[in-house]
Amino acid sequence: IPDGENISIKSINGKGEIGPGADGTGVFLIVNGKLLIAEGSAEAVKSYYRIMVNGKVLMPKSMEDQFANFQVNGKTDYYPDGATILKADTEIDDLFISRAANTLYYCSGNIFFLDTGIDAEKLLSKGLKFTAKKVVIAESLIGKLVSLFDEEAEIVKVPDGTKLINDDLELKPKTIRKYGTRICVTGDVSIKDAEALSSLEYLLADGTVSVNKELE
Repeated sequence: IPDGENISIKSINGKGEIGPGADGTGVFLIVNGKLLIAEGSAEAVKSYYRIMVNGKVLMPKSMEDQFANFQVNGKTDYYPDGATILKADTEIDDLFISRAANTLYYCSGNIFFLDTGIDAEKLLSKGLKFTAKKVVIAESLIGKLVSLFDEEAEIVKVPDGTKLINDDLELKPKTIRKYGTRICVTGDVSIKDAEALSSLEYLLADGTVSVNKELE
């Protein structure tokens, strides 16, 4: 910071957000984590003396390369202007479809279409579109819903009947009893139980899978 300038340092550890009404005059903002920049916030961002993010930034595509006061030590993702931002791992079901007020949705992680009983006609009639890093979809739904996804999204086909576990998992017999033999896990998976492993038909894990040596 140059001598003589009245600059205050504001530090955020975790998640920060800059909206249209923010005033960063005289502020050096440091974010150690994730920073979300909302639509219509370009002037708010420019008002800061400087912004440094050690982690990840998510901003509208239209703001790419607009800011001279911005430094990112990590990754910058851009979401389509006008999109509603979803959680990094979101499962689309009939409740989501009935409540959907926008037509364009963005997910920085995985979107799951696993319920083969989903109201595909209602989904299509509402004109919903999805932009995501990865779309995990039940095999029988691909033909009906593929037109809803951004062409750059990675599409992963899973068997019908696959159930989502949005967490880390230690595979046990009770896991099979609760979720069935086809499982999709967003976190890490630990496999130590021979009975549970022998019952498992299909496993997709977004994290690391560790298996006891004797079960390898």
